[in-house]
Amino acid sequence: MSASACTAERPGLQGVSQVTAFQAILLGLVQGFSEFLPISSSAHLILTSWFLGWADQGLAFDMAANTGSLIAVMLFVRRDLGDVVVGAGRAVAGWRRDGRPQLAEGRLAMVLLVATLPVAVAGLLGRPFFASAARSPGVIAATSIVFGLLLWVADRRPRGTLDLSTVTVWTAFLIGCAQAVALVPGTSRAGVTLTAALLLGFGRQDAVRFSFLLAVPVGLLVGIKGVGEILGQGVASADLAAVAIGLVVSAVSAYAALAWLVAWVRRQNLVIFVVYRLALGVFILVAMVW
Repeated sequence: MSASACTAERPGLQGVSQVTAFQAILLGLVQGFSEFLPISSSAHLILTSWFLGWADQGLAFDMAANTGSLIAVMLFVRRDLGDVVVGAGRAVAGWRRDGRPQLAEGRLAMVLLVATLPVAVAGLLGRPFFASAARSPGVIAATSIVFGLLLWVADRRPRGTLDLSTVTVWTAFLIGCAQAVALVPGTSRAGVTLTAALLLGFGRQDAVRFSFLLAVPVGLLVGIKGVGEILGQGVASADLAAVAIGLVVSAVSAYAALAWLVAWVRRQNLVIFVVYRLALGVFILVAMVW
């Protein structure tokens, strides 16, 4: 459910473009493992097809893989999501009862809404650019390096004390603006939200937790957009097997990546991802010249 999926508009979106079982498994693994790590899932999906010479896998497969990731993160943060839903429900009930907004009860829901608005607006306004020029390997190389260095700067700062219970609407909006930048492949929605959260005063573990929660409304937006397009195109019955494989593999691998990242940040910093992003960017540049 990477943010760039909000604007993806490619030729040949009918069906699944003859994705084999092997391709479905590999692409599902790439989507699942890279979605919530700060390395950009959209970049890795684009680069996988670019390096292996595969045709575009099609919108239906992309939506299945994104749905798998969405299911995984919703299961992983189910307790926090429960708090969001309960709080929003109490706020609405209090509003009806007292005739005024119950902001304290629905604060977390409001924070997530405010943080999601920038990416929704940017996706609508910048669709032509994000759907074409921004998907080139050169752009991915540049964003991998630049935003990798920004993540390194943010991770070296002294740890802050903000968390889900203290984050303000203004801070959430700023993180949401950073999230909108992830419409450019290679930026990484997870990476840029982690970077912004750390710079604005979150601790490392709480920044990861907030990034996971922000993935849910973005994933739902991508899903709503994709379902509308798929309903207009249809999916051939022969493609259903690849769609199912992509969904299941993406869900399982994404959940594993979520659990691994939480365990990692309890003990380690984020330098491993900085090094990976720099190496990936340099590798792409060399491959383009070679």
